[in-house]
Amino acid sequence: MDSAFRVPGTEVRVGLDPILGFLLPGAGDLLGALPSLLVVSLAVRHGVPVVVLLRMGLNIALDSLIGLIPFLGDAFDGIFHANELNLALLERHAGTERPVRARDYLVVGFAFAFAVACVVVPVALVIVLVKALVGG
Repeated sequence: MDSAFRVPGTEVRVGLDPILGFLLPGAGDLLGALPSLLVVSLAVRHGVPVVVLLRMGLNIALDSLIGLIPFLGDAFDGIFHANELNLALLERHAGTERPVRARDYLVVGFAFAFAVACVVVPVALVIVLVKALVGG
């Protein structure tokens, strides 16, 4: 999915994600995320630690959400290869007793804090705006 094709005249490799995102704006990025979930399901079957699974989910979410932005998202899809990152995480953590790194916890923690902020800040701004408009 991430590096199936080489851009002619360069060493840059891209996959189906930027192509689907360009041809089917919005829907293409969501369709591109579906095969990514197969890697995560394989990781679950191989006993990958939960924090690593969350990091894999973060990679997929980042790839999908930024991919929704017209043109910029397609360029990002060509550079950020979530499936390759997730496959490397799977290979590193599957079936081994190798400990989870502190970096994994930091990434998941920051992602969770960012997700909460993405919900709380807009709601707070709407409340402030409504109060200002109502005059209260």
